[in-house]
Amino acid sequence: MLSVIDQQIAVIGNDPLSLGLVDAYRQRGKEVTLFTNGEPILYHNFEEEYSKRALDILTADNIKVVTNEHVTELDDNGIGITVATDGGSYSVSRAIVAAGQKPDTSIFEGVVEMDENGVIAVNEFIQTSDPDIYAVGGSTTIHYNPTGKDIYKPQPTEAVCQAVIVAQNINGGQVKDSGTQLSMSLNLDGTYMASLGLTYERAKAAGFDADVVTIEDNYRPEFMPTTTPVFMTLVWEKGTRRILGAQFMSKHDVSQSANLVSVCIQNRNSIDFLAYVDTLFQPNFDRPFNYVNLLAQAAVAKEDKKVSK
Repeated sequence: MLSVIDQQIAVIGNDPLSLGLVDAYRQRGKEVTLFTNGEPILYHNFEEEYSKRALDILTADNIKVVTNEHVTELDDNGIGITVATDGGSYSVSRAIVAAGQKPDTSIFEGVVEMDENGVIAVNEFIQTSDPDIYAVGGSTTIHYNPTGKDIYKPQPTEAVCQAVIVAQNINGGQVKDSGTQLSMSLNLDGTYMASLGLTYERAKAAGFDADVVTIEDNYRPEFMPTTTPVFMTLVWEKGTRRILGAQFMSKHDVSQSANLVSVCIQNRNSIDFLAYVDTLFQPNFDRPFNYVNLLAQAAVAKEDKKVSK
């Protein structure tokens, strides 16, 4: 808990939770400094233009953002915290650090299979190497559908899903875990951001021959009393045209749009499928083609243009 005297807050991290804390402290009237340790804002979740737009939002809210320095030390100076970086020092009342996760599974060494970091491997039924032992939550691998590989990235929603699956399976069920797209969303002072799957850079780093398209279009028709633009990106694999990731940003709540793309990634659907999949049309809510359809249609047009050359 922060007291009324904790006015200057440093948040050290570059993940959705860190940005959510920044916005929460802003709403409480705190003076916030965000340190992203040499990376653009939310670099692992969004393309560069989203990072720039997020930076504009934060600076407009008088949040100090430090992206070109690395935090090297935190020192309790008796009246607060000194945040030392490779470019200077900053005095704050409190510092919150996104420390990451590390499993504490030493008691299971020699009992179940785990990697050198202590992460317990589980199969699609959430069983360990001993089929009579199940493991859920922040000590286990999860199956990342965009790459088809098991990774360590603890997610509260995945832990809940795993627990429900285990409850079914220990009672004789054969329920499989469907994997994850690592969907995320946040609200920065009224601007909604959502991301799932791979960014273009991460797709290339994972070995995909990937492509990307970004468009901006209104979420509902222009003849309505008001409408709002949606900035959006789709990433796919060339050749197979399989969807690998997507990003959205708007003053309109676009967070649920991630769910539609999430199903497509989980089912290994193509950009062609998403381009014309049936979606609700009612001008109070969207266009005859939902903006997600339009995004996929832009991807199809770009891919078809390359094929025709």
